[in-house]
Amino acid sequence: MVKRLKGVVRGFLGKYSSRYTAYRGYWLFGFLADGRVPLEIDLLGGVGAGWTFDDSPAEAARLRAVDAFRDQCGKLYIPDKAVADARLSITVAPDVIDGLAGGSRRSGRLMTLAVTVVADTGRTFAGAHTMFVAPHDPVFESASAGPTDPSP
Repeated sequence: MVKRLKGVVRGFLGKYSSRYTAYRGYWLFGFLADGRVPLEIDLLGGVGAGWTFDDSPAEAARLRAVDAFRDQCGKLYIPDKAVADARLSITVAPDVIDGLAGGSRRSGRLMTLAVTVVADTGRTFAGAHTMFVAPHDPVFESASAGPTDPSP
């Protein structure tokens, strides 16, 4: 189970941070790059105080994270009862820096996705992924050619 839970953490971070995590056809994280995060997300689907059920990028981030976590657990045959707690923290660095986004030099920030999974045994598994994120701008981005992402 230990190896599989480590795999869930790695697989979740890879899947969730990918270009396929969309909001209105665009990469979701560009909508969160303005620094209005941090977001704390219960990956088991619970909703804490301050969450609204609307069509916001934050709500889309929550729904996509819960779906991606469930998907990874399913792929690695992790039963629901084996995970006591699972949380995702999304933070954005305060400093604006230059970086490449979609082949163009842009101003943006470093965003960190940090996940912590607690097994039913009490053992904790954690991982993080930091990436450069420029604010969403349709001048520089193209909408996904794939099917429209489901609305949150």
